[in-house]
Amino acid sequence: MVRLMVYEIRSLPPTANEIEICSRWLNAEWGAAMGYTVEDTVEWCRGVASDADESMLCLFDAAKPVGVAMLVENDLAERPALGPWLSSLYVLPEYRGLGLGRRLASAAIERVRRMRRGNLYLYVQRGKLEGYYASLGFRTAEALRLRDKSFLIMQMPIEQLNRD
Repeated sequence: MVRLMVYEIRSLPPTANEIEICSRWLNAEWGAAMGYTVEDTVEWCRGVASDADESMLCLFDAAKPVGVAMLVENDLAERPALGPWLSSLYVLPEYRGLGLGRRLASAAIERVRRMRRGNLYLYVQRGKLEGYYASLGFRTAEALRLRDKSFLIMQMPIEQLNRD
């Protein structure tokens, strides 16, 4: 028997049980190394889900959450004038290589395009995924050092977001 893969992306409300699941993933992937607890990450995610200008997008395989992406007003305290940001794009390892990260990123990009906002930004550690984000249309805007590591700020120009 062949199982058809039907994936759905939903914007999570702040009360969604899936926020805790996704928060554990995000904390294990990035948060803990930055000094955040799982509880800190849950609180941040609920705040994003509560904000009318931000979104927590969750990718589901049937009822199972398998990926997440955040659209946030500011993801980098060192650059408060920049925004909005694509943040915390994560897909479970067993679901990688299926184009699901691209689907999540595209959903966030479409939201920004509809909002007719300025550039969409993200930051990535140098040597990790900048080629992937370039393939989505992001371009390097700036290099910077954070926590003794080299990062790139990447942006997608408004003209590209607002193509009709």
